[in-house]
Amino acid sequence: MPAGIGITCTFGSEGLHTANDRIIYEWLTYAGRYDVKTVDRHLSAIRYLENFLEGKPFSKLTRDDVARVRDDLKRRAEPDVADNLSTSSIKHIVSYLSAFFDWLLKQDGFKGLPKDLQGYLKLPKAGLAAAVPVQMKDYPSLDEAKLLLSNMPSRSLVDKRARAIFAFAFLGALRAATLISLRIKHIDADRRLILQD
Repeated sequence: MPAGIGITCTFGSEGLHTANDRIIYEWLTYAGRYDVKTVDRHLSAIRYLENFLEGKPFSKLTRDDVARVRDDLKRRAEPDVADNLSTSSIKHIVSYLSAFFDWLLKQDGFKGLPKDLQGYLKLPKAGLAAAVPVQMKDYPSLDEAKLLLSNMPSRSLVDKRARAIFAFAFLGALRAATLISLRIKHIDADRRLILQD
């Protein structure tokens, strides 16, 4: 029986696309400058593009193809779809594909592609913002904070400092960077205010 090896051999597996394997191999050679995990992420995004376009050769990419990929990513940002992705994952896929297009447009045989392919990947900010589920964080109540403060040790100077930092952070609603730069001159004890620019 013939082994089925040769240039005209076809694969019987569905979903296996080979038209872009040579250019992807060249890209892998170029991507050797990245960490292995980074290459895997980039390659995953490139294969997603290829599979979505059903193996269409990259040398024949059109703006419409890239726009369809963008629309699929927008669809996958919806929380109620079966194959949804997080906003972060979608942004990374867009970033990886943009980097790939930037490289691809400089390769022989691909210079005739539209130069603005990357622009068709841009996603609307509002669409991605809507995809992020807003979860309220649990914060201790004022009474719980007072209880925690009263149970903190206060024997040494370091203990007293820790209590003061906690009290200012919680009662003054200060962020870490603001708290670090807080000075006594920023405190108006008579009016019970923290005044800091």
